[in-house]
Amino acid sequence: MTQLWPTDVRRKSTQIVVAATVALLIAGTLQLLVGTSSVKSRMYSVPVVYRPPFVDAVDPILAAEEGLGPSTLTGAQNPDPSIKTILVYQSGITVYRGGVLVKSISRQQSRYGFTLPEIAALVGDPSFIAASGSVVTLNAGLITLDATRLSLAAPATTKVIMENHPGVFIGATDGSFTVNGAIVTSTATSAGTSHHPSYRPFVVVMTGVIANFDHATFLNLGWDWLNSYGVSLIGTVRGGISHSTFDHNFVGLYTQRLQNYTVADSTFDHNALYGIDPHTGSFNLTITGNTAEYNAAHGIILSKEVTGSTVTHNYSAHNGENGIMIDDQSNHTLVSNNTTVGNRGDGVVVSNSTGVTIVGNTIRMNRIGVNVYSNGSARVAHNTIANNILPAVGTTVDPSSNTVDGPHDTERVPPPVWHLYADVTAWSIALLLYLSTYLIRRKERAVFATYRLNPAQERVA
Repeated sequence: MTQLWPTDVRRKSTQIVVAATVALLIAGTLQLLVGTSSVKSRMYSVPVVYRPPFVDAVDPILAAEEGLGPSTLTGAQNPDPSIKTILVYQSGITVYRGGVLVKSISRQQSRYGFTLPEIAALVGDPSFIAASGSVVTLNAGLITLDATRLSLAAPATTKVIMENHPGVFIGATDGSFTVNGAIVTSTATSAGTSHHPSYRPFVVVMTGVIANFDHATFLNLGWDWLNSYGVSLIGTVRGGISHSTFDHNFVGLYTQRLQNYTVADSTFDHNALYGIDPHTGSFNLTITGNTAEYNAAHGIILSKEVTGSTVTHNYSAHNGENGIMIDDQSNHTLVSNNTTVGNRGDGVVVSNSTGVTIVGNTIRMNRIGVNVYSNGSARVAHNTIANNILPAVGTTVDPSSNTVDGPHDTERVPPPVWHLYADVTAWSIALLLYLSTYLIRRKERAVFATYRLNPAQERVA
């Protein structure tokens, strides 16, 4: 029978105790490095959607009228024979190819304006525009001028499919433009992202137009080029948007110098940049009751002197950057009764803008609840700010007038947070090692007791 001497037993037991102690130290280290974290260690950088540098280009409507390609740079004048254009006036239609007149049709619009099936019948050339019942296929740029009224409304028009060819788009420059109960889409198969910019048809509405979209759907439109972003409202456009969908466009809705316009009860999702993007010089806008989800960058952004506007009762969630952003001198903006949840970036952001009021919002599960920076200022009251990594940065959220689940003094960092899974794993390993130590030492004690009862046994090496 093999037997161990007491010194061997003690030596082996000591080794086991040392190993268990080392395991305990490792578990404690894992606790500190992995099992706990402070707010600062849990903060992360928000990826910003890449965009190519802006270049000075010809407006797409002017380019189409001259037979120029959609990406024509300022100063270039080389008509492209593949660019087809339909110009619609209240007294008739002219058809161009590469800037050269192909056909002129005299026809006074009715009191209700032109419909696309009617235009298709008048043009009589399916290589430009074709209609099959209420479904219209557009193979050319279609531009309204001279107080023309254009109606894309069910039941006369239920769907407009724009072929994905340079120069194909819908542009309204005067009169009225109505989309009611119709789908406007393209045959583009590319994602239309900033990483891979490629032409996709779009809708652009210019100064002087009354534009009303109701129960309309705009799908797979736009690319990263001047006024070609998806659906763009440029200048003093009147009317409003309600109960409509802007899905998988480059930008859901872009505006410039727009004023006194309402965007209500609509959905902006899975767009390649922003959901709703009021821009440069727009003012007195009302953005209410909308849903902005799963957009690559911000759900709703007001940027570059978008003043005196109201963003209220919207739901902005799961966007790649911020839920609602008030940016670049977009002063005197009211952000009220919105819900921003689960955005990769922050809930509500104010950058280089003053006089912003953030009141009555629910801001949950974002990186930072309310983020104010670059000389921005905001009044923050009566909000619920919960489950964000930090409640606020750059502003003090008064807990007496807000419901806040973390320190309202943003200069403080809360104590470490314990991570259950990492902690359970580390300490379970340590416990198993100590249990093994106990069982092994128990066995060794039994061996030692046997030795003491049989002192005459020889030691076996």
